[in-house]
Amino acid sequence: MKKAVKKKAYYEYRIRYKDPITHEYKEKSKRGFTSSIETQIAAAEEEKRILEGFEVNEKVYTLESFLTNWLLEYKKGSVRKNTYLVHERNIQNHIIPYFQNLLLKDLKPIMYQNFLNHLTDKGYSKRTVEIVHGTVYNAMNKAYWLFFMMLIETGMRKGEAAALQWTDVDLKEKTISINKTLDFDPKENEDLFGDTKTHKSKRIITISQSLTNALQFHLKYQNQNKLALNDFYNHDLNLVLCRNDGNVMPKSTLFNSFARKLKKAGLPQLSIHSLRHTHAVLLLESGADMKYIQERFGHGSMGITADVYAHVSKKLEQGNLQRYEDYSEKLFQSK
Repeated sequence: MKKAVKKKAYYEYRIRYKDPITHEYKEKSKRGFTSSIETQIAAAEEEKRILEGFEVNEKVYTLESFLTNWLLEYKKGSVRKNTYLVHERNIQNHIIPYFQNLLLKDLKPIMYQNFLNHLTDKGYSKRTVEIVHGTVYNAMNKAYWLFFMMLIETGMRKGEAAALQWTDVDLKEKTISINKTLDFDPKENEDLFGDTKTHKSKRIITISQSLTNALQFHLKYQNQNKLALNDFYNHDLNLVLCRNDGNVMPKSTLFNSFARKLKKAGLPQLSIHSLRHTHAVLLLESGADMKYIQERFGHGSMGITADVYAHVSKKLEQGNLQRYEDYSEKLFQSK
């Protein structure tokens, strides 16, 4: 939970926190205070109310109330009408009637597996069971966030990230082996995996502790998902980043999800490949040299890296110059 106090003609506080139920970041603010002390006291009291609310929510939040809140707050108006109606029908016709007043904290993998078995025993098709499960999975796990995090933190191409299998990941050593790419539109299943862009694109890279932690959590969640889906899960692919049933993530869904996140953040529309450039910016800002960037990005030649370096360096220079101009303007105005 982060707290900030700002002074303008008045004092105000902003509290940014992560909801433990929905895993969404939220913000509360209040303005109009006459002193910093008054603002800090009010902010501390509000923080206490937020934390106490979390404790209550975790104890009394039912699966029904959680899914209803998720549907109204996070899906209505952000997905197509037909998609919204599918989620709504799954919740009202299948999930709530089975679990009834079950508390969210009491939901266990074995209980969920029994629910999926119940749907099968009732005569529903495999596809219907997958669709119902998709609603629960989508609500419990913010889809595709890890895919985008992976691109930002590693600079991988989207096909390289989509092709990752758990045998390519060493969580203990905090490394990832990039040795293939994924064709999102293969003619045959045998053509799903292909060679990397160049020979030098095959590489082993180190990953941050934050990405390692995220992957460890994801692996635990995915294992529970495999247990729950059992034969409905595609175990053969062994993908790290995949659909809830273990199959490849559709390219169109990835693009749409990324576009929605950009819109929600108030950013212009960009390609997913731009996240690779974002990683380059972060590396350059941290002082990484060109040789390291070339090896990490799997560039075939130093010339490609130099082009990226020059492009990004120009943007960094413009940003630094603008910050200097803003600073000097304020400095001279104050004298």
